Amino acid sequence: MILVGMSTGAPLAIHLALENLERSDLAALVLISPNHYPADSRVVFASGPLGRFIAKIAIGTHRILNPMTKAQAAIWTPKYRSEGVTAMVNLVTYVYYLDLSKIKIPAITLYTHKDKIVNVDLVLSRHEQLGSSFKRIVDMPEAKTHYFAGYATARRAVTPARRQITAFIREALLLEALPENSK
Repeated sequence: MILVGMSTGAPLAIHLALENLERSDLAALVLISPNHYPADSRVVFASGPLGRFIAKIAIGTHRILNPMTKAQAAIWTPKYRSEGVTAMVNLVTYVYYLDLSKIKIPAITLYTHKDKIVNVDLVLSRHEQLGSSFKRIVDMPEAKTHYFAGYATARRAVTPARRQITAFIREALLLEALPENSK
């Protein structure tokens, strides 16, 4: 089994990996544009028990995103309730305090230094905290924004991202197949 998480799905994948450390069928962890914490640190005010009230005051009852492309406008939901911001901040805050050194499975992180949505320094430092002896972090030069894993937002980055992930998984599976003393 390979756990894949993109953006706020990455902390969920990390949590699943930590909850299943003993599973022998857990082969790898793939994090794409992981949201370990948003780039705008003001979202801290949207966390905790009063977070949903503060979020509603700050952004209204709904957050509305402007689509970057026509394809994104056709398939994404551009409007969501402000409580979603609170849930996201509470999730990433919870996962921030988890011990990533316990994750020993192969792990790859794809990100872009151009990301304005998540805290890129935290992406780098959290990757380093992973306990895997086989891990890789890749700054995707083709990616122009946080959303680079889909044709609707980043057509040129999809194939390079897929190639990076596929090559990493192949290497991880080959490494796993080697006898213990030859690793």
